[in-house]
This record gives sequence, structure tokens and C-alpha cells, in this order.
Amino acid sequence: MAIRDEFGLSKKRLDIGVWDMDASATVNVAHGLSGTEWQSIRRVQATIRNDGDLVYQNLESGTSTFTPDPMGMITNRDSTNIVLVRVTGGVFDSAAHSTAPGGNRGWVDFEYIAD
Repeated sequence: MAIRDEFGLSKKRLDIGVWDMDASATVNVAHGLSGTEWQSIRRVQATIRNDGDLVYQNLESGTSTFTPDPMGMITNRDSTNIVLVRVTGGVFDSAAHSTAPGGNRGWVDFEYIAD
């Protein structure tokens, strides 16, 4: 469900779902937006939680052409997905991030202009 703010931007939160970060460096999260809405996505952030559901950490937007955050980043979005990446040998590349608590590794929050 999207909620609009005072600037006309709609906000959306998505479950990341199951992501064994120790075994897989990337995950695609389907945003479910229309062909024009996805191009208006703004301020993307992802919250990652460890297997014990005791530590929450953020991933920020970045690009693969720059040195990524030591943990990972949100690399891009396309007409279907928002792509999250963890850094090999980084904080999330560990047994503490191998089994998503409750079947959900965390959340992706973003704002966009709704059709």
C-alpha cells in the first residue's frame, strides 16, 4: 500500500524475503510499479537484519562503478526489480546472515511518483 506525502511522493515498503547473504551476493526485490512509476523512484533504502533478529543495518544506494560500502549497497533498479548487493568478505558475507529470520531478511523502503 502506498501513502503520499506532502510533496506528492508515494511511499512503499517491500519485504526482501529469504536471502542467504552468506551464499548469494545479490537479491532482486520486485517493486511492482508501472512502466512509468519505476522511473520516478526516489530515496531508496534497505534495512537488513541478522539471523538472530538482534541487529538492523542499512544499505544505501550506490553504483557498481564506485567502491561500495564495506557491507553492500542498492546497485540499481529497473522496470521490474530493485537490486541489493552484499560485499564479498564484508559484514553480511557470514553465517550470521545465512537464514532470514521469519523468512524475511529485511525491507526496502522507497518513494516514487504514482501514476
